[in-house]
Amino acid sequence: MAALKIVFLEVDVARRRVLSKILANDKHMEVIGMAANFMMAYMHVKLRKPDVLLLSESNSDAKLQVFINDVRKISDVPMLLMSNKIISSIRHGSDGSHVNIHLFRISNVTLSESDGSLCQKLCQNLQSIALPTPYKAKSLLSTSAKTKPHPKAMPVVVAKQRLSRDLFHDARLQPLIAMGASTGGTEALSRVLKKLSTPSSAVVIVQHIPSAFGASFVSKLNKVSAMNVVEAHDGDVMLQGYAYIGVGSEHFFIERDGNRLMCRVEGKSRVSGHCPSVNVLFDSVAKHLGSKAVGVLLTGMGEDGATGLKKMRNARARTLVQDQKTSVVWGMPGAAVKMGAAEEQSPLNEVARRLMQLAANGMI
Repeated sequence: MAALKIVFLEVDVARRRVLSKILANDKHMEVIGMAANFMMAYMHVKLRKPDVLLLSESNSDAKLQVFINDVRKISDVPMLLMSNKIISSIRHGSDGSHVNIHLFRISNVTLSESDGSLCQKLCQNLQSIALPTPYKAKSLLSTSAKTKPHPKAMPVVVAKQRLSRDLFHDARLQPLIAMGASTGGTEALSRVLKKLSTPSSAVVIVQHIPSAFGASFVSKLNKVSAMNVVEAHDGDVMLQGYAYIGVGSEHFFIERDGNRLMCRVEGKSRVSGHCPSVNVLFDSVAKHLGSKAVGVLLTGMGEDGATGLKKMRNARARTLVQDQKTSVVWGMPGAAVKMGAAEEQSPLNEVARRLMQLAANGMI
């Protein structure tokens, strides 16, 4: 029996890790997506086609209802909602149709991987609501159908295909592109991402910016970029064509899970005077990817990112920096050049083209 493919949404970092461990310990479960917000959960459902969607209660029942209605437009995936309350308003879709959602009662204090009974019940609930075919799930959605379709119009029932690993960034794809920026970097990143198109690669970015402006900054970049630009959340599995940005008050770095790459967001101690730090990100890229990466430092004050870029170059990654003429402040790029971390310098209007060339030439 194939493992159930699970996507789950949990805003709280600690609870998200516990859920991940609970599901990983059950041989009948396979977590193919973890989300910290509704947008990422929606994209996981759209791209990864899970067997079950596991939800944690939201601070806003109204937003949860909107999310469920949006998911219903693209998928018939059954849902299990973990909650310590009865959410009576979430019963039907916006069109009055029944939504295939079930309640799993739980309190905040009892979510623990050491609670064997709870773990077993959760996994049993997930298994019990999983439906083997898209058609069977769809048949439960509408309560208003009065006539059965003609037999010739009945959809062909086929087994769900296993998730294609090509959706994930792994060792066989184009190198990961790692970027760092500070003073003047918000405009520089906008200009680079506007031209950057790497559908077979992923991009990770640290920009020094007050966390209060992080969300609006990411939203602005997403509007101008051909890539999907999102804020990095702890536990996100990286996808091709996505740019993940660490703009909060914690460090952003990467880890490997087999051939998959995952975002990690944790730690608040300043490194090189910053949190998040470009050095922390670049160090993790050098450690986990080596030659399967491209690194670039854009305009910025100070020296953050220089030693990390040097580690990337020592690990045989391709490295470049924005040149002095087009930089608002040439502190970070200049420090990298001084210590021999950069293979080349590039004017800002050429950075995107050069990154695409290096990524394409570095395919494994």
